[in-house]
Amino acid sequence: MSRVADIPTSMLISAVYDGPKRKAALKFYNGKTHQLETYHDETGHLPYCYSRLSPQEIREQPGLDDRDDIKEILPTKIRDNLADGEVEVSKIVVTDPLAIGGTQSGRSIRDHIQTWESDIKYYENYLYDKRLVMGRYYSVSGGNISEESLPIPEAVRAALKSLLLDRETGKGMPDPDEYQRYVTEWAETLNQPIPQIRRISFDIEVDSEKNRIPDPHLAERRVT
Repeated sequence: MSRVADIPTSMLISAVYDGPKRKAALKFYNGKTHQLETYHDETGHLPYCYSRLSPQEIREQPGLDDRDDIKEILPTKIRDNLADGEVEVSKIVVTDPLAIGGTQSGRSIRDHIQTWESDIKYYENYLYDKRLVMGRYYSVSGGNISEESLPIPEAVRAALKSLLLDRETGKGMPDPDEYQRYVTEWAETLNQPIPQIRRISFDIEVDSEKNRIPDPHLAERRVT
């Protein structure tokens, strides 16, 4: 698996958090070379969560004062769908996702105060913020990611056009245009060409006791 700066048109198939590098890492599959190529974030994106407390109130909380893993606390506004409007919150930006949550040490921010978006895995948060979709094609040039939508089959395109032109389809909908937009986006995503991905599988046989299935977490039985 290679790590390169520029990546030709390839399918995004995975996202992870690279702990040693402290960066989100995206994995692209190049259908021509049959290689996985990894892109590490070059935009300076950092983990974050939100709190209803003010920046000053957060800094005064026991366990959150004098923390070197909290990079900054910014007052901002986000949309609250339940309140159907914007609310003022504090955006807590950190250097490591574990500063927000995921440890048993009691040092996580969400262990000290009520937070929002603190249960989202960091790599998922990264995908949302960058508007990246698994299964779609992208290219990377100079550290910048660009979407490369490939054409969908003509039969699918014709069926989609027929569906969207059918007056009965949008009948009774509060926003037919929004419906058509989402249907088009999903149709294009789900009908992107699937590359020939190389696969390998292992079948491991182990000794077992009568009427008992071996526990893979313990792995205490002999491999045969």
